[in-house]
Amino acid sequence: MFRKVVVALDGSEQSKKAAALAEAIARRFRSDVLVVHVRELAYTGGGTWDPEWAPEVEASMAALVRRLTAHGRLASSEIVDAPEGHEGHAIADAAAKIGADLIVMGSRGRSRVAGAVLGSVAGSVIHHASCPVLVAR
Repeated sequence: MFRKVVVALDGSEQSKKAAALAEAIARRFRSDVLVVHVRELAYTGGGTWDPEWAPEVEASMAALVRRLTAHGRLASSEIVDAPEGHEGHAIADAAAKIGADLIVMGSRGRSRVAGAVLGSVAGSVIHHASCPVLVAR
């Protein structure tokens, strides 16, 4: 059913739950998995953009890929740079690029008002994805 799964990680507790769900789905459905982290680009002035750097996220991505491959799953990781506010587009695009059947990601669970004002990466992914999105909370 889910041949190709994308799991988006950002280091939050919710993304750790998403990683566990994606791992269970991959084992159950023998899915290939792409582990994605979107580095938010911050404008620093003078026409330059600096990506955030999160070594702990990279380490958790590598650990998930190792666990999946140890269980015979085809798994890889990718770090994508995107301007602030475009993280959802980047995740949906990564999934479309590989023909994913499912995106698994966390949600920080902001209130409706905060989500409307600040935007929601999960909401953006749901809106732009061409496949189902499973949101872990």
